[in-house]
Amino acid sequence: MKLVATLALFTSAAALRTRSSSLHSKQALSVRGGGVDTRKRNCTQATWVGLASSGFILLPAGRDIVFYDGPRTAILPGDEELISALAIANPDAKRWFWGMWGLNHCFLSILKLQAINQKDKAMLKKLFIPTAATFLYCVLGQSDMGGAADLGGFIVICGLQTLAIGYLAYN
Repeated sequence: MKLVATLALFTSAAALRTRSSSLHSKQALSVRGGGVDTRKRNCTQATWVGLASSGFILLPAGRDIVFYDGPRTAILPGDEELISALAIANPDAKRWFWGMWGLNHCFLSILKLQAINQKDKAMLKKLFIPTAATFLYCVLGQSDMGGAADLGGFIVICGLQTLAIGYLAYN
């Protein structure tokens, strides 16, 4: 778990360092909320929500790559039930399934972090599609769980991420 957390922190820090602008006094006021229009403040808030939700997904996704076999640390509410509900009997299939699942989410999260930091609206528009689809899939999948697991944590994170990326892409 320490390896996953370290990887998530380094990746997030590396993505944040790619930002080319420095903090000016006008930007400092916008962070504080004084003397700046609300549209810029909303953009700043959406940026931080997008960065936090995309960076956070690296934790459960990284965990799934590294700890595909044996006990896993629950990160989101309902993780324990979800992990047991997605149990796979074949050890080789389990390793591949969880690794692919986690790897896919890690790569998408890194792309989102970079697009947000580089203010790349074209890439954010492209990433909005799988982000919204993931959120919708989680919402619809909740009823398919039949009470075996709760996707509430993923629904909240993916919902916030969808709102932030959509706002940054289209405003």
